[in-house]
Amino acid sequence: MKSNLLTYLLTYLLACFVPFLLYSFHSFIHSFFHSFFLSFFLSFFLSSFLPSFLSEKYYVLNFICFSLV
Repeated sequence: MKSNLLTYLLTYLLACFVPFLLYSFHSFIHSFFHSFFLSFFLSFFLSSFLPSFLSEKYYVLNFICFSLV
């Protein structure tokens, strides 16, 4: 009887927390890839308009800032 109750409680906890953990992980991955691709494309397009010595510095700075967000 005790093991059935323990199994029920563990199943209940897993059913409650696994979707929450998956959603949190998905949100983290989603925000990381958005910031990564945003920084990449922003740097790529701005580098075509900026002089070469500025575009390299801007690319590195932009990549670091957006990757940390």
